Amino acid sequence: MLGADLAGYTEGYGRYFDEHARAKEPKTILDPAPRVVLDPHSVLLRRKQTAKDAAVVAEIYDHTI
Repeated sequence: MLGADLAGYTEGYGRYFDEHARAKEPKTILDPAPRVVLDPHSVLLRRKQTAKDAAVVAEIYDHTI
């Protein structure tokens, strides 16, 4: 997520998911919260629950950047 608008991000992600979830098999949206937050007024934040989750988030972030 870029910026600090969490509500806008989750709403936008929900719309994106609904638009793209049409496939042969039904899809279920999981937790729509961002895993990485880039806000120019603060530091890089990573949401994590376990060390394994944090490692996955770090890998996705590094690949995306």
